[in-house]
Amino acid sequence: MKLKYFLLLILIIVVFSKTSCAQTTESIEEKANQVKRPKIGLVLSGGGAKGLAHIGALKAIEKAGIKVDMVCGTSMGSFVGALYATGYSPDQIEKMLSDLNWRKLLTENLDHRRMDSFERSKDGRYFFKSEVGKPTSGLIDGNLIMIKLSELCVPAHNVEDFSKLKRSFACVATNLETGEPVTITKGYLPEAVRCSMSYPMVFRPAEFDGKFLVDGGIVSNLPAKELKALGADIIIGVNVGSPLSTRRELKSIPQILAQCVSFLNEQDMENQKQACDIFIEPDITTFATFSFKNIPAIIKSGEDACNVHKDELIKLAEMCKGINDKEASLPDYDENEKIHFSSIEIEGAEKSSTEYLFHKIGELNKNDLNLKEIKKIAERMIGTGLISKAYFKILPSGNNENKLIFIVKNSEAYEHNIGIRYEEGQGAQLLLNQTIKNKFFAGSRTSVDLVLSNNPRFTTSEELSEIARTGFGSDIELDLRNKRIKSLYDNQFDLHFKEQVVTAAFSLHKRFSSSSIIKGGVLKRFGGANLNRIENGINYDNYEYTGYFGKLTTDNLNNATKPRFGNKFNFTYLKAVDKANFSKNKGTDDFSRYTADYKGYLPLSDKTTLGVMASWGKLSSDVVPGNELFYLGGKNIYDDSSTPFYGLSYQELCGHNVITTGIEIRREVAKNMNLFLRANRGNITNDEHDLFDNDMQFYGGEAAYSLKSKLGMIELSYGTNDFNHDKLALISFGNSF
Repeated sequence: MKLKYFLLLILIIVVFSKTSCAQTTESIEEKANQVKRPKIGLVLSGGGAKGLAHIGALKAIEKAGIKVDMVCGTSMGSFVGALYATGYSPDQIEKMLSDLNWRKLLTENLDHRRMDSFERSKDGRYFFKSEVGKPTSGLIDGNLIMIKLSELCVPAHNVEDFSKLKRSFACVATNLETGEPVTITKGYLPEAVRCSMSYPMVFRPAEFDGKFLVDGGIVSNLPAKELKALGADIIIGVNVGSPLSTRRELKSIPQILAQCVSFLNEQDMENQKQACDIFIEPDITTFATFSFKNIPAIIKSGEDACNVHKDELIKLAEMCKGINDKEASLPDYDENEKIHFSSIEIEGAEKSSTEYLFHKIGELNKNDLNLKEIKKIAERMIGTGLISKAYFKILPSGNNENKLIFIVKNSEAYEHNIGIRYEEGQGAQLLLNQTIKNKFFAGSRTSVDLVLSNNPRFTTSEELSEIARTGFGSDIELDLRNKRIKSLYDNQFDLHFKEQVVTAAFSLHKRFSSSSIIKGGVLKRFGGANLNRIENGINYDNYEYTGYFGKLTTDNLNNATKPRFGNKFNFTYLKAVDKANFSKNKGTDDFSRYTADYKGYLPLSDKTTLGVMASWGKLSSDVVPGNELFYLGGKNIYDDSSTPFYGLSYQELCGHNVITTGIEIRREVAKNMNLFLRANRGNITNDEHDLFDNDMQFYGGEAAYSLKSKLGMIELSYGTNDFNHDKLALISFGNSF
């Protein structure tokens, strides 16, 4: 009897199990048959670099014949999903995102060439920067991401209701004030995606529709329920979110940060899985959240995961065949194709700032631009340092015309900056800077520097940049320096003195291209020296003179501290007149001072860069103040009297005329690590005819290793020269100032 009941119980369990399985198997078919036109939805999770696996999933889904109607994504899933909803094919998206410089986008590393002359002169000087009133809730603003999204989403710029895109779209962010998920279905598509991917502490939170939003992955990393609520009948879910890591796996700050973000998401994931009819989970265990090094392998992992569900996907495609065959495709993306604009506008800036930007950036007055040029204009707006946000919209303006709108936000008025540096021969240096922007006139910058070191200096400058329609700007500068000099004069006399120099200057400048500027002005200079030794040809008396000067600068290097390509050229001319108490014991004529220096860089391979350098300087008088001499030796020198020379210590030689040529080969051996081989040839002398005598030329060189750190570049080098045959082992670190 007991056996009979036991067998009956087994039979009931088997029957119910089969019934349950049948219901699960038939659920998609039932949905396809119950509605006239089932909407197929695709939900894409967040996951940083791992989210690029969605591209492979899209390839496999389309290969199976499925026509997706609706897309919903979080974080990187929203990025990929927005492009797919806009109408790009998976192959197009793969090319777009594989070619991106993700390191540049995520570090907000603006190309040096996009900066104006003021910002270029400050580039690489600081390891700490802050703006009064600007939130410090993230490392970057996300400007370069927004510009890139604006560029890629051009076909969707005029679509405010995302259900009207080629494929209906939504993305999810997190309300930072309430902790609730926010589903974004309307607005400007790039802004919506930027909100969804505002990874905490990396991107500053975004403001959207009155809400303060961060990455949606915090509370809803796989927003399947949200997609269902929007009307999806059949949902395919692709999850690249990482499970919680073990203690042994938590070895870095990014891993710990990702773990913290995943806590709430883990609690929600099971419910989101239940809302998916087909759930796909690529194997992304070998990839990290912020690792964009192996994009092809990440994409392939998404395709491989979908192939596991190949039969389900093909079956779904067959069930819906002919029902929802909506074509959604765009022509190949072409960033070089010219677009004609009936007008170009700037929104978000004051009238005076808008006029300044139109005058500052000449391309704003053009009517035909391509996307590459438009993106460059937005970056150049940020590169003025006067704009903290800049991206663009292209909208129809009637009669088959378009208008271009830049959305900008003025920078905060006050900046506080700190730079540090140490180099043997120059010692430790601390730079304290305050910069005031847009305070007095549109485009005005007031900069105050205090350098605490063995050679302290105080500099304040005011740039009233291009306030006139003619394109001229003015600069007012006060420079106080206290310099200690220890050098070998004319290769034979040992000099050792301390000199105080005060300079007040006024100049006008004219920009004649985005990379070139010419400047001319007058200055008044006072100086004096405390003597240890005196030699002929140098004046140590207290002196003052008036002078006029001109300067031409061209700079199109792509990076201030570690350029890969580009050129930089400076030429300066100074004429001293109206001397007072100058060389009173030695009669002298007015003197002229000429300097020119050049640097050029060319990539030889992905990891190797060739650099060439040349410098020349000439004084027209035999008797000049000590601060006007040319000093040779050292490296990473940024004052106008010193010329670098590898193998010589800082300012080891001095004279009235100087010439050098050099070469550098840089090899990147690992991330932020470089090896250098450097060699140079040159001479410094009082007689300019001796300068080009081959028998008097000498050589120097060094091998160096550098490591980029949060405190700037750390460099170890070992060099020598054939002038005095000294061996130099040097260490330096910090910023360039």
